[in-house]
Order: sequence, then structure tokens, then C-alpha cells
Amino acid sequence: MLPFLIKKTYYALLDNILKIALLNLGFVFSLVLLTGLVFSSVFPPAIAMATAAAGWIWVNIYISATAAVMGKISDYEKFSFRDFYDSLITGIPAAAAMAVLSLAWTVVFYLAIYYYLAMKNMAGFLGAVLMFWVFMAGLVAVQLYYPVRNRLGIRNLFLIIKKCLFLFMESPGIHVASALHCLAALTASAFLAFTVPGICGAMLFRDGALKLLRLKYAYLLGNPGADRRKIPWDIILEEEIKLTGEKTLKNFFSVWKN
Repeated sequence: MLPFLIKKTYYALLDNILKIALLNLGFVFSLVLLTGLVFSSVFPPAIAMATAAAGWIWVNIYISATAAVMGKISDYEKFSFRDFYDSLITGIPAAAAMAVLSLAWTVVFYLAIYYYLAMKNMAGFLGAVLMFWVFMAGLVAVQLYYPVRNRLGIRNLFLIIKKCLFLFMESPGIHVASALHCLAALTASAFLAFTVPGICGAMLFRDGALKLLRLKYAYLLGNPGADRRKIPWDIILEEEIKLTGEKTLKNFFSVWKN
């Protein structure tokens, strides 16, 4: 599954590389502008904090809209910037909820880790380490937050989180792979002028992961006696493999002509 998911992600990215590059640059511009405003000496601390909070909500709205249009690409459809704009508007409630939730999650675990480290003994150190890994596990578990909302049509925050936790418990491997891919994609972007793969590559991978997991669960639902540890991915992904196709070196250059 994982090799095909990587292939599917980057074939789709290639087919839409110009639009994806623009979306990634927009995201980077948002981060740079937010950082500049927050750390500007012109504003008093209170305004800087309010700006940071508003900026964090905007970043989540941007990610939410990006995830929505990446879902279209994952389904082999084209997207327009009008689609992106519409997704910005419709994604505000879910994005604002995730912004508040992630901020609260970070603050709680920051205080917990600080508390344990302040004990200045081995028990405190071990407690801080445990809190750190619980914090990281939580971040990994909710990676599919936006794909779940968009692809499954769930709008209730707690139901989205519940579904994310279920998927994490069922398929922790793909979540870890998604986290590592996100780090690799964002690192690679630094060497490619932040154009690709960027945040679009990360969200495209996550949406593709959820799409393939749904195919897996559909297979298990239709085959109750199937061995969950031996999923016949070649059969399940047959249609996806045909739709994804193959690309040659010529394809990698012809995209710039279209």
C-alpha cells in the first residue's frame, strides 16, 4: 500500500504542479507574514498575542482549504482557485475548532512537561518524557482531521476526533508513515524554493491514505472472514492503479508545456 500511495501522491502532484506551487507559496507567505507581525517590535505584547492567535486560525483555514482541493486531485479531478476560495469559506468552523484544540493541547502538555521537569529528579524526568510522547502521539493521531471532515462529510468536531482516533488505533503504521512523509516533504521544499511538495504534498498524501484505508475497510466489510493482517492490496487497488497509470521521464517535462 505505502509504495503505491507515494507513487499516487507524486504523480498527482506532478499533474497539477503549477497550481500546487502557487498554493504552497501562498502558505509560506502567510507564515512569513504572521511571523513578522508577531515578532515585530512595533506592536505591544497584547496585540502581538492577538495577532498570533488570529494568524494561527488563518493558517488552519488555509490548510483546511488545501486539504479540500487536494481531495479533488486524489479523486483524479481538476481544481480551480475558485474551489480553493470556496473551501476557505466553508472550512472556517472546522479550521477554527482545530486551531483552538491544537493550541489548548500544546499549552496543556507544555505545562505538564514543565511541571515534571521542575521536580528535578528521575521520576520527574520520566514523567516529562512520557508527556512528550503522549503529546506527539496525539498530533500523529489527528493528522487525518481534515481528510476525515472532507471525505467522510463529518462536521461535528468530536465525531471527527473520534474517527481519527479509531483510524489511528486501527492503522498506526500509515499514520507514522504520514508524519515522516510530512517532515520529508516540508524539508525537501526548502531546497525547491518552497514550491513543492510543501503543505500540498503533505495533505495530498494524507487524503490518499484515508481513501485507501476506506477501500480496505470496504473489502473487510464485504469479506467478514478475511485475515486483517493479510490484505490483498493488489486486488483492492486494482482500479486505483489503472487510474494512476504510469509516467515516463517525458511526462515529467511535458507538464511544463501544458
